Amino acid sequence: MKKTYKFNKLSNAEAHFELTESNELHVLIRTDNLYLEPVKEEDITPYHEKLFGNSTVMKSFVTGITQELSEVQNTVKIWVERWKNNNPFSSLTVTRIDDDKFVGQVNLGPGIKDKIPGTAEISYTVNPEVAGCGFGSEAVRAVFDYAEKLSEMKFEVNGGGFREIIATALPNNYKSIKILENCGMKFEKEINAHGSIRNFYRKNFTVASIANK
Repeated sequence: MKKTYKFNKLSNAEAHFELTESNELHVLIRTDNLYLEPVKEEDITPYHEKLFGNSTVMKSFVTGITQELSEVQNTVKIWVERWKNNNPFSSLTVTRIDDDKFVGQVNLGPGIKDKIPGTAEISYTVNPEVAGCGFGSEAVRAVFDYAEKLSEMKFEVNGGGFREIIATALPNNYKSIKILENCGMKFEKEINAHGSIRNFYRKNFTVASIANK
């Protein structure tokens, strides 16, 4: 039997959860201008051409090195499998509502290296064709709202109840830093990650919920 979970009163978005008859989790997040949906294998081409194979985009992302098509294919397939296994800690593809324009992706995942129980890492990339329109900030804010709901619904990541998000950003990536801070993330320290010095940020939902009571 298909089960549907819907909540409309998020701060920055609406979200719709559905468990299909084949027991597959599907999520749809809608903001004023954007849709965010689970990545599909059909997204491999735009993910490569507009994001991970694009040198402009990759300058500030992880190692800064562009990825070959085969690398992107492998990564997307891993993300797709997570969704098929009802694991929401994966990539969300972002499109513009008005014309279905590919905007980018937001990944709320288990992390690349250190797997911390209960902790997910957020990262995001934006299609340069729509850079500067505020869509990156809009999408990431929506995912933070969605993440709080995942925590409330007792989803687990890395073997523990989901309770916090971490992120890193290059110290001179001021736009990304502003997005993270506007979403309530707190700077903790500088770390050596992905071959460079990066700012490390954390947001704990338990602390945030207590502070807001």
